[in-house]
Amino acid sequence: MTQLLVGAGRAEVGSSRVEREGALGDAEDETFRAKVASAAGEGGERVRPKLAGERADSREPAAREKPQLELAAILGSAAQPRPARPFARRQGTARAPLLKWPGSKLPIVSRLVSLAPPRFARYHEPFVGGGALFFALRPNMGFLGDVNAELVNLYCVVRDEPQALVAALDRHVNTREHYYHVRAQAPETLPPVERAARTFFLNRTCFNGLYRVNGRGVFNVPYGDQAQNAFLQPHLILGAHRALQGMEVRCEDFEACEARVRPGDFIYLDPPYAASLNGGPAFKYQPDGFGEAEQHRVAHLFRRLHERGGLILASNADCALTRSLYRGYLVEPLAVTRFIGGREERRGLAKEIVVRNYRAAGGLFAQG
Repeated sequence: MTQLLVGAGRAEVGSSRVEREGALGDAEDETFRAKVASAAGEGGERVRPKLAGERADSREPAAREKPQLELAAILGSAAQPRPARPFARRQGTARAPLLKWPGSKLPIVSRLVSLAPPRFARYHEPFVGGGALFFALRPNMGFLGDVNAELVNLYCVVRDEPQALVAALDRHVNTREHYYHVRAQAPETLPPVERAARTFFLNRTCFNGLYRVNGRGVFNVPYGDQAQNAFLQPHLILGAHRALQGMEVRCEDFEACEARVRPGDFIYLDPPYAASLNGGPAFKYQPDGFGEAEQHRVAHLFRRLHERGGLILASNADCALTRSLYRGYLVEPLAVTRFIGGREERRGLAKEIVVRNYRAAGGLFAQG
């Protein structure tokens, strides 16, 4: 398959990102508040930069009376975050995920954080999705992967071009007509920034935050009828931009992560759950689906990563198959509240398990 890969970008030598964020975080947040207050008090029409394909005589929709704040003024010229010290992760307040996402671990992210190794080298998440655990841990360096090219492109743009993304999002308006116009666009024909803006806009304005594709891989979720929602939240993009520094983001099959794992790395595996595993319904997040055969592949990958010395945490449905696949490792049941689903009966409590190959005190767990 064609691989979409964008590197982690430039890094500077110096103190750890823990120290940098402690020094700059408050100052940047204070600057953000000042810019918001200033923008609210200024009159006149703001001039937006022209984007790719925009006509010189284009006009904003009449429904947009107050333009949303651009991120360029918030970011300013702050230095790029610095590289991590070995076996460290950033500390501080967890960031909210950038997107709503099916199967999000946000309801149990505090529990997952408590189960993560207190110290590790690099972070790997080959099924990143909404990235709830990633944004909570904010690791200094590592690799994020997913087979969803729209998702991967969005994360790359947020990491590298947040100002351009906000400018592109400022052209959108939360109406039913505009939603279906944007949904009908072929994303592969758009430049990366506008493609990312489309993904973000649809995610924030679609029905119940659902992601679903048809057999041709085309996003087909209806409009959410929540025109009052402010879909553009610059502070959320800023937080994700900070968190993604030092991360490589790849569009690839999940097994590709194996070659990059070194002893002491932390790997979080959160594959899509097959409906047949627990008798519940499932949404089609990718054209070819994710079934029982893929669950066996994930379990085999878990064992190979264990042999490489990786520290592995995995989430899955709680059923006979998964308990059999991960026999010999530490398995803990969890009840997860689901808020995303096409119908109300698809929401509510779901039974899941978390699997580890390491003990909380450190060291790999020897299989029995």
